[in-house]
Amino acid sequence: MIHIQKLEQEHLTEALELCRENGWNQLHQDWMRILRYQPDGCFAAFSKGKLLGTVTSTSYGTQLAWIGMMLVHSEYRRSGIGQRLIETCLEFLEHRCIKTVRLDATPMGYPLYKKFSFQSELKLRRWHRKSDRAVKKPGEATTGLTTSGSDQLFDTHKSLDQTAFGCDREEWLNRVRNDSHLICHENGFGMIRSGYLADYLGPVCAPNQVIAQRLIERLVSQTERDIFWDILVDNRIAESVAQKLGFVAVRDLTRMYRGERQSCVEPNILYGLVDPAVG
Repeated sequence: MIHIQKLEQEHLTEALELCRENGWNQLHQDWMRILRYQPDGCFAAFSKGKLLGTVTSTSYGTQLAWIGMMLVHSEYRRSGIGQRLIETCLEFLEHRCIKTVRLDATPMGYPLYKKFSFQSELKLRRWHRKSDRAVKKPGEATTGLTTSGSDQLFDTHKSLDQTAFGCDREEWLNRVRNDSHLICHENGFGMIRSGYLADYLGPVCAPNQVIAQRLIERLVSQTERDIFWDILVDNRIAESVAQKLGFVAVRDLTRMYRGERQSCVEPNILYGLVDPAVG
């Protein structure tokens, strides 16, 4: 019998095993960041004490929330677990009076979200750059990729991100910054952080291609490992920069929404996501 309960810190070892089974890139600190931010909005499915599925939510005030980390054990798919997890998560967000709920759907998850009245909004694409140096083991720390950098986010950066993303997520950016290497320009910023399969480039916000490319080149130089980078397909300049730097497109996702269709993003400012699990 399946039962749904809140995801707790003690469950994260099994949650990470689901990530590895599904080929996802998140590390323990990525789970912890989400869980600490909104502990009442993360859920897990269990049967006989075994974790079979997860889902998380990340709210930005009452204007917007993001559903992510939707994972179901491969042996238990198509058994209704995903549906029950989504139902539980949406009930939680409705109780918080969230106006708009968004998510970035894989092709596998897309039919499930359609059942819950999520509508397609735009596309995003993951890009992959293979390391041209010694191969590193999955999850291995890299020389030069620190979790600080010498820069800090100022009000101009936070304002730029709010314009790019569509709402205020200052608190969330500060939490991501704690686990990332941050590089700033007077009118833009970017981060890169460790991942299991590859380091992750994003978020990146900049008002134009010149600043964006300068930030991205510096960020790429910080790691000796493979890099993942998620870009909205409407930002053609970002995709052009990715190709110039040796990135190759590897998969597409569909951004979907439920509730009010508010202003989403300014793709020509947003050159990289934080993570499809949180926007």
